[in-house]
Amino acid sequence: MRRHRKLILALAGLLLSAWALSACADFGPPARPARPRTLGIWYRDTSGQVGHHMYATARARCGATWSSEDFKHLWGRLPPGLRFDGSRIAGTPTQPGTWQVTVKFSGVKCKGRHYADEVVNVDIHIKGYAPRRVQ
Repeated sequence: MRRHRKLILALAGLLLSAWALSACADFGPPARPARPRTLGIWYRDTSGQVGHHMYATARARCGATWSSEDFKHLWGRLPPGLRFDGSRIAGTPTQPGTWQVTVKFSGVKCKGRHYADEVVNVDIHIKGYAPRRVQ
């Protein structure tokens, strides 16, 4: 019985020592901080008609107003007659068709919380007929 007790105490001492050493040891590189998740940005009202003014705004999954410190047009062309007004797309399209542009929102915040930068693909659909040229 004494022998078992000594063995148990010895094992407990070894485990305690191992635990104390593991708390001090460095087991590889530190964990990377969690990357902030995206807010979920998309454009609303991206369909229009030739000759009719349109206005498309960026929206996000956020109950309150959200903000972006920087907006960049990365790729693609807007339909003729449309332009970027900040991050909004506005104007009167002059040609039917489908266009795609890619934009990036940086420094995204909602309710005081920071979110990861977002790259957003925007499909713009314009219906109608292009005006004929008078000769």
